[in-house]
Amino acid sequence: MDALVVCKDKISNDHLEGSIISSTFPFRGLTNDLPLSISIARLQNELSSLNSYRECISLLENDPRIAKYLNRLVSISPSGSARQTPNDFLGRLLLDYLKTVPSSEFREEEFDKLYSLQESYLYSEEISCVSLTALVNFEADFDSLEVERGLTIRKISETERIMTSPQQGSIYGFDLITATHAIEQAYVVPKILESNRAELQTRLSEQIESLLVTLRLFSPGNFGTKGTITYENQWSPHGGMSLTYPSFQLFYMGRKFSLRNSDLQPFKAFYSEFKSVGKGDLSLAIRRFNIYYDRRQDADRLIDSIIAFENLLLPERDELSLRLAIRAANLLGQTVEEKKTLFATFRKAYDVRSDIIHGSKYATPIKVDENLSVSLGELVERLEGYLRRSIIELFRLLKNKSKEDIISRLTPPFS
Repeated sequence: MDALVVCKDKISNDHLEGSIISSTFPFRGLTNDLPLSISIARLQNELSSLNSYRECISLLENDPRIAKYLNRLVSISPSGSARQTPNDFLGRLLLDYLKTVPSSEFREEEFDKLYSLQESYLYSEEISCVSLTALVNFEADFDSLEVERGLTIRKISETERIMTSPQQGSIYGFDLITATHAIEQAYVVPKILESNRAELQTRLSEQIESLLVTLRLFSPGNFGTKGTITYENQWSPHGGMSLTYPSFQLFYMGRKFSLRNSDLQPFKAFYSEFKSVGKGDLSLAIRRFNIYYDRRQDADRLIDSIIAFENLLLPERDELSLRLAIRAANLLGQTVEEKKTLFATFRKAYDVRSDIIHGSKYATPIKVDENLSVSLGELVERLEGYLRRSIIELFRLLKNKSKEDIISRLTPPFS
């Protein structure tokens, strides 16, 4: 109470009123805290002279469950740490209270609420975190889908959109402003995160990658992710957010990916079956399938698609174009006519891919057979659909057969 009186007397109302935007997690750190924080820091000597303030410091330093985390680096996210001191806790408590109750009166109920949040943090061994990754060029008509524990696709709230806008000091370029839905990852981080920090970051990245792959296999659409915002989903002396962003700009345009309420249960079952598809025999093909969506040029997409098909269907080193066309036609075609069209498409796609790699010109439109001519973009779009179907079919076949057996069954020419 003495510390609050000192702060009330010394800090101007302008600083108090300018700080009251939101004290709601996780956006406290994006409010205009800086002037008020500076004012409290300038009063540090005066605050430290108060008996009640020094007593609070002593209690923190002499409680063994708290003291082991004082004056050392403590996790504030999977990728960051910060040094915590007793003054950090008391200063943050004063800051939160002054933002909540800017008037001169003391409201014990409000103070107790804030202290309860701080106490929970002080006596916990872990930190509850959330990572929010916006889905770009993605549309949905549902509010939330829990894909598995700790992994959810959900609608971005208006509060999140407002508090991460440039006007509120958000880091430039994050897509929460324009996206409608995001991937939410909820997890806990030990307060002292040392050797397993890289392991945790890898696990979170792989979880996102697995979800993207299964969504892209489930349905067509040129969508992806860019930045990820991470915040502590509880009170902490640090507050705020951190952002990870790709080192190069990604563009997702064209046909939007659409996930509807009627798709949710089928997709959950699909995810459960295919979430490990990126491991084992199909890993290279899956990597190229994913890279395809990050490419801007159709020529690059065609090259990635053919590399993926080579990994799926070509263990040999000779007669690649012919073998690939026969096996893809046998894998995907149901009738002889379908197989003939597929065969011609893959032979032509392989030829165009060779022309692109060697810098040669190819005729446009691309004549697949006597009845079909397409642009490069149309050819690439066909290959993307074929690649999606091939990965799904082969993944299911590999549950009961070896890849060598599958290849041998796809090799005989069709009549």
